[in-house]
Amino acid sequence: MKPILNIAGGVALILFGALYLRKALDRLFGSRLEAWINQAARNRLRALLSGLGISLLAPSSTTIAALALHAIQSRQATTRQMLAMIFGACIGLTATIQLVALSLTPYAPTIVLAGFVIAQAGRKPRTRQAGRMILGLGFIFLGVLIIQTQLAPGSSAYAGLLQGLALAERHLWSMILASCLLSVTMQSATATLALMMAFAASQPISAAHLAAWVVGTNLGIGLTILLGGWGRTASRQLGWGLVLAQCVTAALALEYSEYLEWGLAALPGGRAHYIANLHTSFNLLAALLGLPLVNPLCALAIHLAPERPGGPDSRYATCHVCRRPPESLALAVAQVRLEIAHYGRLVREHLAEAWQGVVSLDDHATEEVRKNRLPMERLSAEIQAFLASLTTGEGNQRREFSEPFTLARMLAELEIIQNTIGNQLTHCARDLQLLEVPFSPEGRAELDEYFQHVAAAFDLALAALQNQAPAAAREVLDQNRQAGQQANLLRDRHLARLQQRVPGAFEISPQHLDAIHILRDIHNHLAHLVAAMSGVAEESNGAPRPA
Repeated sequence: MKPILNIAGGVALILFGALYLRKALDRLFGSRLEAWINQAARNRLRALLSGLGISLLAPSSTTIAALALHAIQSRQATTRQMLAMIFGACIGLTATIQLVALSLTPYAPTIVLAGFVIAQAGRKPRTRQAGRMILGLGFIFLGVLIIQTQLAPGSSAYAGLLQGLALAERHLWSMILASCLLSVTMQSATATLALMMAFAASQPISAAHLAAWVVGTNLGIGLTILLGGWGRTASRQLGWGLVLAQCVTAALALEYSEYLEWGLAALPGGRAHYIANLHTSFNLLAALLGLPLVNPLCALAIHLAPERPGGPDSRYATCHVCRRPPESLALAVAQVRLEIAHYGRLVREHLAEAWQGVVSLDDHATEEVRKNRLPMERLSAEIQAFLASLTTGEGNQRREFSEPFTLARMLAELEIIQNTIGNQLTHCARDLQLLEVPFSPEGRAELDEYFQHVAAAFDLALAALQNQAPAAAREVLDQNRQAGQQANLLRDRHLARLQQRVPGAFEISPQHLDAIHILRDIHNHLAHLVAAMSGVAEESNGAPRPA
C-alpha cells in the first residue's frame, strides 16, 4: 500500500509542478497573449508560427484553447486561422516534456532549492516569477524521481507494473485508452507523459506501446479542448477540428509505426528522450497533415457542431468569460477586459439606436433599446460575478493584480451610461414622438454634430479599454473639456432661438435641452471610464476628474 501512495504522491508532485510552471509563465505573459494572438493570426502559416511561439511562453493547452476561442468569438480571427494556431501550439507544448526528458531527476532537490531562493529573494515581480518557473520544473523532476525510486527492480510495485505491462502487450488499445483518460482527467499531457517516462526507466517497454501511450495522450489533449468548451459552438468546432486531425495522425502513426520507430531510434538519448521525441514528432506530423487540410477539417467540424441560434452564442451572451472559477488570474483579467469591451460595444449600439429615435421620431429604434434592457442587465451581472471571483484570490495575487478593481469601476461607468440611455434618452425620444414635433433643421444639425463627437469619444474609450491604449484615453479626457464648452454653446444657441420665436422651438425646448444634457452626461462618464484606467491619471499630469 505504501509504494502505491508514494507513486500517487509523485504524480501529485508532477501535476503541481506543471500547474506552478504554467501559473508562473501566465503571470509573466498571460495578459499580453490575447493581443499577440489577435495580431499574429493573419494567415495560416503565421498563425501556426504564432501558436508555436505563444505555447512556449504559456505551456497549457487549456490556456491556448481559451485564447483561440476568444479570438474567434470577438471576430479577431476565423476558426480556420485558430485551428492552424492550435497545430503550432501543440508543437510548442512539447518543449516542456523535452525538458523533463533531460536526465535532471537526480538534481531535483537542488533545482527546487534554487527556484525557492530566487522566488523568495527576488525583488522584481519578473524575477520572482522566473524563480517560480524553476520551482515548478523542480517539482516535476522530483515527482519523476519518487516514482522511479518506488518502481526500482525488486519492489512490490515493480511486480505489479510487470503484470500490467504483460496485459497491455496483448491489448495495445488499452494503452491508448488509459493514457487518453489520464490526460483528460489530469488535464496535463506533461504529467501523463512524465508518468510513462518514470515507468519506462524501470522496465523496458516496447516501442509500439510507448507510441500507443503518446498517441492516447495527444488524443486526450484534443478531447480536453472539445469537452472543456462544449457549451459554445466555436469551441466545439475548434475541438472537433483538432480531434479529427489527431485521429488521422494517430491512424498513420500506428499503421507505419515500424518506420517511425526506425527514425526515432537513430536519435540519441534513452527511453525518456524517445517518448519526448515521439510526442514532438506526432504533433509535427499533425501540423503537416492538418495545415493543408484546414478548410475541409473546419467544414466537417461545422457539420458536427452547427450553430445554434438563440443559444449561448447570442449577441447578449458572454463571449470571453464563464462561470467556472478562473485558473489563470492574468489571463482572466485579459478576458474580463474584453468582455467589458463587448458590453461597451452593445451600449454604443444602444446609444445609436436611441439617438435615432430622438432625431427621427422612430419608435421602433427606442423600443429595441427598451426590449434589450433585461439581457444587458444579465450580461452585466455575469461580468460582475466573474470580477468578484477575481478579487477573492490569495493575498499576493490581489497585491500583484489590482486591475480587477479598476475593471469593476470601468464596468460601473458603462452601466451608468446604459441606464442613462435606457431611462433618460429613450424617455426624451418618447416625449418627442408623442408631441410629433421634429427639431428645427438648425437645431437638429447642431445636436447631430454633438452626438457625433460623443460617439467618436465612445469609440476611443472602447479602444482604450480593449487595447490598453493610454493615448486614446488621454484624447477622451482632452475632448471632455471641449465637450462641456460645446454643450454650453448649444444651450445658448437654443435659448437665442427661443427669444427669436423660431417656429417649433418652444414646443420641444425641454426635450432639446434634455438631449444636450444627456449627451453631456454620457461624455462625462466616458471620461470617468478612461480615467479609471491604470496609469492614465498619472500620465495626464494630474488632470482633474471630470465633473
